[in-house]
Amino acid sequence: MTATVAASAAVTKILYPKGELPNENYKFNVQHAMFEKATDFEGESKRVAIQTEYAQGVASDFTFALGSLAQGTYKKFDVTRVEYFGIARIKGQALKAVVKDQGALVDLWKNEIDGISAQVTRMLGIFGYRSGTGSLGRLKTSGAGGGTPTITLNTISDISNFCVGMRVYATDTDGGTLRSSGATATITGVDRDAGTLTVSGNWTASIAALVDGDWLYRAGDKSNVLTGNKGWVVGGSSPGTLFGLDRNSDPVRLSGKVYDATGVPMFDAAVEMAARISEGGGEPGDVGFCHPRDLANFKKQLEGKVQYERPTINSKVAGVSFRAIEVEGDNGTIKVLSDINCPRTEFHLQNMKNWKLHSLGTAPMILDFDDNTFLRVSSDDAYEVRVGFYGNQWCNAPVNQGRISNFGVG
Repeated sequence: MTATVAASAAVTKILYPKGELPNENYKFNVQHAMFEKATDFEGESKRVAIQTEYAQGVASDFTFALGSLAQGTYKKFDVTRVEYFGIARIKGQALKAVVKDQGALVDLWKNEIDGISAQVTRMLGIFGYRSGTGSLGRLKTSGAGGGTPTITLNTISDISNFCVGMRVYATDTDGGTLRSSGATATITGVDRDAGTLTVSGNWTASIAALVDGDWLYRAGDKSNVLTGNKGWVVGGSSPGTLFGLDRNSDPVRLSGKVYDATGVPMFDAAVEMAARISEGGGEPGDVGFCHPRDLANFKKQLEGKVQYERPTINSKVAGVSFRAIEVEGDNGTIKVLSDINCPRTEFHLQNMKNWKLHSLGTAPMILDFDDNTFLRVSSDDAYEVRVGFYGNQWCNAPVNQGRISNFGVG
């Protein structure tokens, strides 16, 4: 058995040089693939400096210009890393059963590693749009069915964030207090059309304090995940503090624009969002992300009204590209991409040059710092592989970013 593990480790190092995992994982995580990547997130934190104002020593009168001398205004975010892990185990007997066929051996290890790395990448893709609380969906605010085996989500499309076998816990508000001291329930069934999750017994038997309107998380994820778009692009007059910076002094420059487009046609809303970013002194981006169902509705609204192109957009990952809808807005061309990870009825208009997925090592990677690709489990006849992510997502110009809520609603 020792020789077999050594052989499979060697195969894995060939398949995944330097611990880097396959690019195929990015094909279903569109924004995640589009982000600029950096793998040198060293030190305790990353200082992200931004300038919100130019120097102020100007006037038509020299004396007043001299008296108004003031340097430009600079702000900083001290972005810290988060950790995220994936662990897969393979029973010794399962390994032994396929050792006579080298191809089967490679497939066994490869399938397990690809599977757990794809799950970690998917979670990073989901969190990339959210605020950093770790929540994946909310229960219906009435009639969710907590006292039964099956509960219903408030937004049906959030069902894509859940899996059979996932262990979850709940909070009273988004990022709030854990229900029943962090008690968990394991999902045994997912109805992706109805937006329902099923467990053995009933939900309140596992999480006694669960009530309608609660928020669900993958167990262990509450407030321990990367800070996504909704953490950086908050809008409003009091966006609060992020990574040590109080953004209330200049909300637009420090937290972007948010626009409620209830009742506004989708094309008009996208164009309006770009105009609002320009109005705030920003440079609106040319890439917009929305949920696939919202993109379908967007195309229906455009049919017969606007001639749109379907260009191929290359991501920041070699060999990975996406098809976009290209429409002409008042501030230039907007390339609209669908991403299953984008929450329904939201539109994220981003200037991609300002965003970075910054990690210590690749994101994610095989954790083999001790040169052991696989670990022998001391308490079981099994072997373990671990993948992980150390890093965060950041933006050095929130003023250039916009988020539309209620996109296509009303």
